[in-house]
Amino acid sequence: MRYAIRLFCGLATLLATHHAFSQKFRRSETPIPGEYIIVLKEPPGNSDSSRASVVTDAHNIVRAHFGTPHHRFTSVLLGLSARRLNEASAIAISEDPRVDYVEENSIFHASSTETPVPYSLERIDVRPLPQHYNQTYDYNVTGSISYTTCPGSFGVHIYVVDSGINGNSVEFAGRIGDGVNACTHEDATIQCHNGAPFYCNELNDCRNHGTGVAGVAAGSVYGVAKGAIIHSVRVLGNTGLGSSDDVCNGLEWVALHHCAPAVANLSLDAGYSDTAVDTCVRNLFYADVPVIVSAGNDIKDACTTTPGEVSEAITVGATDALDVKRSTSNYGSCVDVFAPGDSIVAASAIDNTGTSIWNGTSFAAPYVTGVAALYLSQVGFVPASTVLDFLVLNATTPSNTPGFAIGMLGSGSPNRMLYSRWNSHWYLIGVEDCYADFGTSCYSRSWRPACPARPVKLATCSTPGATCWSVASSVIAEEYQCSGTN
Repeated sequence: MRYAIRLFCGLATLLATHHAFSQKFRRSETPIPGEYIIVLKEPPGNSDSSRASVVTDAHNIVRAHFGTPHHRFTSVLLGLSARRLNEASAIAISEDPRVDYVEENSIFHASSTETPVPYSLERIDVRPLPQHYNQTYDYNVTGSISYTTCPGSFGVHIYVVDSGINGNSVEFAGRIGDGVNACTHEDATIQCHNGAPFYCNELNDCRNHGTGVAGVAAGSVYGVAKGAIIHSVRVLGNTGLGSSDDVCNGLEWVALHHCAPAVANLSLDAGYSDTAVDTCVRNLFYADVPVIVSAGNDIKDACTTTPGEVSEAITVGATDALDVKRSTSNYGSCVDVFAPGDSIVAASAIDNTGTSIWNGTSFAAPYVTGVAALYLSQVGFVPASTVLDFLVLNATTPSNTPGFAIGMLGSGSPNRMLYSRWNSHWYLIGVEDCYADFGTSCYSRSWRPACPARPVKLATCSTPGATCWSVASSVIAEEYQCSGTN
């Protein structure tokens, strides 16, 4: 997605007069002093030269107010972040007609807590609550795929936007893709658990959080999509905290550099609404990267916190082994689906062969991310909206599983549990959406592969097990059987 705007040189001479109130100046509940995100209005036109000029001119306005330009945004946002800027200058900048709004840069944090109790993958591959867990996970796809937009990669691409990952964990052997360290907020007084310098990189998870998230989504032993490619997008520092502009900077990198098919996981939250990050998440979705986010662990309505409130994302609440909502999990109508988030076993950043045990929505969300990767490995290149529809409509509910119910749901929450299996119906929906939305090519960009062959209907599904559809192409040659009457 491209944006362009022309800031006239007069913008650089705005007076830094303090105004008592500006409707376009937005405060944060946990502001980082002297740091702001400046978001510009989307203009008509879409040229490379105007995109370049916005970077130059927006830098000039910040420097004119004696601030320091920091991150640049042209994909998930149009604008930049600034440091060493006083509030009066930030308010003055917000009042320019070419500026959409200015928001205080704010703190984000990982949304989970650690405990010493193990758990398993079994719950997501059965619909009824098991009477006795037998610690098995049944699957027939792994997230591997024979064609992506990045030559030489053979898995759906999972982008873990978090505190980094342990690139040496045996859980990820041979499946680490390129990543980025987008975090610029570190605590120089804290040393990594492994003795590494305090300033970590994307493959050195000082917080031991992102490693566990990646392990749930795609670990070879404890993960859902065991054949997916994992990319570390580090936006949280060694304290587990990050900032709005670092989160947007990480999402900007994903929007510009991701391999498709892809899915992004954000197991973090602000604890309140953050307009800039909401916009970044939303625009990553419109770049056809499905975004899975944790609902948060603040025991409140997820519709009041970023990024859980973003309607284009899949927001995930957490349950325990008895299908009861975890007491700390956020709730409400913005939650799309629940997944296990209690006593979760995941890969560890402390031990290359070991595990950690975690609780919270941070570790419920990557179960959904893993299932999204499994689905994408079968349907290939489909719009992000199709993936989100699948996750919601394929979930376990009282309508498809009599007697099913999530306990202590919370006001407005859906009675809906993640389910990792599906029948051929969902593959065909992916193929048909590909044609319905994009004609003979899944995407308008020439480097995207063409759609799979159009399925041919052979019979109505009056008899379970009868062959009803056939698909044949250079990459797909399968027949699909009826799962029941339809």
